[in-house]
Amino acid sequence: MGNFVVEPVDAMGWFSAGVILHQEGKVAEAIDCYKKATELDPSLTKAWINLGSMYHRQNDLYNAELCQKRAVELDPSQELAWFNLGEVYRLQNFLGKAIECYKKVLKLNSSHKLAAFVLGVTYLVQGDLNNAINYLQKALKLDSSFPDAWYNLGVAYQQKGDRKKADKFLQKALQLNPSGNFMSV
Repeated sequence: MGNFVVEPVDAMGWFSAGVILHQEGKVAEAIDCYKKATELDPSLTKAWINLGSMYHRQNDLYNAELCQKRAVELDPSQELAWFNLGEVYRLQNFLGKAIECYKKVLKLNSSHKLAAFVLGVTYLVQGDLNNAINYLQKALKLDSSFPDAWYNLGVAYQQKGDRKKADKFLQKALQLNPSGNFMSV
């Protein structure tokens, strides 16, 4: 496990080792370290969050969900855990649960542009165009240079039948990102 020694009874040591291994791209070894950290200190919220993130990277959504749920049970103010849990739910197509999580993130941090964006695009996927537009506009109020939000706002107006606004927003997206590669959920 790298060039460092970890005391097997020290949860923070295992957590720190997991962070280093994660940064080195050693996902399986990082998972082992985060597991040991949570075994030694089951209340170590950040270890649960990181463990869930590692499972998510491996597309193990079941364990990712369990870990992020544990993190928010331990500390409901952890916006990263709520966001990660929303992502896990979204990937499993549990869009209602994902929306609840993203809303909790925004309740904890109203300036979280990515939560506003993903919430808007999730509503867009559901066909709830009014909420999609509302949250995409919120993301743009937080960062007006966010081309993916402009793009998806254009798509929402296109679906709503408002070609004039759709064209305006799609052109703005292309102005900010001429490659035309945009993120949507």
